[in-house]
Amino acid sequence: MDVWFHGMQVTLHEQPDQVLPADQAGVRHFGVAVSEQEFDALMAQLGDHPVQWLRPVSTDHRGTSRQQTKATVADPSGNAIELKWYAEPAVGLERPSDQPARAPTR
Repeated sequence: MDVWFHGMQVTLHEQPDQVLPADQAGVRHFGVAVSEQEFDALMAQLGDHPVQWLRPVSTDHRGTSRQQTKATVADPSGNAIELKWYAEPAVGLERPSDQPARAPTR
């Protein structure tokens, strides 16, 4: 589930069996959504530093309202940080119509 939290995207997962170390680029990560300009500036800044890239920059759904460009890096503690921007954030964060809504668990 993606949640907007004070201007940031927090990605929550209910799949503890899929938690993997960051160096295996698993599901466990913190997602930060920024504007396209902020993303480009971050990529330029990261390019000037020794960064552990878990997933290089890639774009999904190019040319559509669901377009998102993202990259995943490891922070100094080994946590996976996904940086991304959405062409249309409201559309990018919608639940796909082929995925049923799930009731919250406790």
